[in-house]
Amino acid sequence: MLQFSKVLLYAVHALYHIGYEITDRPVMAREISKRYSFSYDATLRVLQSLSRNGILVSHRGATGGFTLSRKVESVNLLDVVEALEGRHQSVDPLPIEMGDTRLKRSTGLVVKGANRCFTKQLRTISIVSLFNQGKPN
Repeated sequence: MLQFSKVLLYAVHALYHIGYEITDRPVMAREISKRYSFSYDATLRVLQSLSRNGILVSHRGATGGFTLSRKVESVNLLDVVEALEGRHQSVDPLPIEMGDTRLKRSTGLVVKGANRCFTKQLRTISIVSLFNQGKPN
């Protein structure tokens, strides 16, 4: 069954906080970790990864922290997943000398197709749509 990682959920919360709750100044990792009861170290690693991959900008100094590098509306879930986990690739878990070549090839095609569909779906889900789906009616 497909599950999102804790790291991805930390990132979504952080982007919500930076993109909607605090938009007038850089946001520190400690502020986000306290607000959502997340581990400070894990929150900082997530923010640094999002910064390294161009989703956030890191600001140094006493009033430093993180801001969005672009409008939150232009960030999709695939951007975040790839920033945190890298590009998804199909990998054969069996060593080359194990298993039946035809079965490995056919199951590999299924996995590649599923990954393509998953990647396409993540690209269509904006971070903003996640925020809006969570709002009470």
